[in-house]
Amino acid sequence: MDKSINNEQKTCIMSSFAPKSAIRAMKAEGYNVFCIPPLPGLNQVEGTHPDMQLCKITYHDLVCAPGMDRNALFELNYSGLRLIEGDTRLTRKYPYNIAYNVLTAGMLFFHNLNYTDPILYEALTTWGCTPVHVNQGYAACSSVALQRTDGGVLVMTGDAGIRDACKDAGFQIIWCEGIENVRLRGYDHGFMGGCCGRDGQKLYTCGRIEDTFDNASEIMEIIKDAGVEVISLCSGRLKDIGGIIIA
Repeated sequence: MDKSINNEQKTCIMSSFAPKSAIRAMKAEGYNVFCIPPLPGLNQVEGTHPDMQLCKITYHDLVCAPGMDRNALFELNYSGLRLIEGDTRLTRKYPYNIAYNVLTAGMLFFHNLNYTDPILYEALTTWGCTPVHVNQGYAACSSVALQRTDGGVLVMTGDAGIRDACKDAGFQIIWCEGIENVRLRGYDHGFMGGCCGRDGQKLYTCGRIEDTFDNASEIMEIIKDAGVEVISLCSGRLKDIGGIIIA
């Protein structure tokens, strides 16, 4: 462990398979970057994805899947985060790998509630969040929620179920046309939420929105109008790395 870590810095959690250029870029942005090791039980591709192993509750509180690497837990705790162990052990087969893949937006959380980890569910509702059922189990993978400067919520997604549920909640929607262009090793394509992470009015993306979506110009204009700055961490099409968690 790097004893020079400044606990006043924010921690950025990324996949250990994230492009090295993206990892370097986040370090250059001033974050303590932690590359998460594989979780036993998940497959090789999803095993290092932060959004499969962790869900952020408050800025420094996260619920984690049982079986996380002991050194990982120690280092994350050392960086000032509080990790609460969930109850659900993850396995390779869908839907038994999705218990922590929850999308939080405003004071709502979206997930296939039949499979949400009970400790995570309790933590979110105790914090004051309201659950919304959607069929999409990969809710965090599929979408990202941004905070507009006027206080509203903006959700980017390529999933119709998430889009409709968030629209019903009164959120502004960005529909990502050409989601099949998102890269995910071993799969036909990835998802929007898995390509990025947010910190206040900054959206960090692994790859470029402009090189990925058919309606990229429209997307970038809406994001700009919302007061959000997009920072591309590497070149080329967006790459699903299991999201970037900043806490």
